[in-house]
Amino acid sequence: MLKCLLDGTARVSALADGKITSRDFLQAYGNFYYYNALDGHEATPEQQEVLQDNVEVCWLHERVQSIVDLVYTSDEPKSEYEAVGRIRDDEAGRRIVTLAEEMDVSSLISKLRIQIDESD
Repeated sequence: MLKCLLDGTARVSALADGKITSRDFLQAYGNFYYYNALDGHEATPEQQEVLQDNVEVCWLHERVQSIVDLVYTSDEPKSEYEAVGRIRDDEAGRRIVTLAEEMDVSSLISKLRIQIDESD
């Protein structure tokens, strides 16, 4: 579970650092929060503990997923989509970068790496 959290958080960091494009990020990230059940609904007691110990990381991914969920995939701007709150991939990227800065993603990654090192 820690490695999964680290991988997903590192992906957010890569976007924030300009190492990957918004489109590449969205393709790779997909439904990360849901797929890994970071709300804990399918977690074992041990996984629940990891999630509780990393509630900030889980909250980051919940917020990132909420941005990803707004993205529409058409290459053409669609005013009717935007009128109902949908966004293009570049706007999603900007929002995620802002969120990553607000939540100090590099600090979250450091904490995860320390936990992984301690568990080895």
